[in-house]
Amino acid sequence: MTMQVGSNGYSEPNNRNIYRYGSYNYIGNDQFLYTFSKEDYNNAEDCNGGCE
Repeated sequence: MTMQVGSNGYSEPNNRNIYRYGSYNYIGNDQFLYTFSKEDYNNAEDCNGGCE
């Protein structure tokens, strides 16, 4: 998945992305979980084999 980060340090959309603390669920013991949705999967871009 490609995330675009603007000059203000935030990616768009602001409401849900892997760079935003509020997008994670606290699961206990100082651990947080980010769940990729079907929409995340559908919006992902092919990296043409250079996925690192």
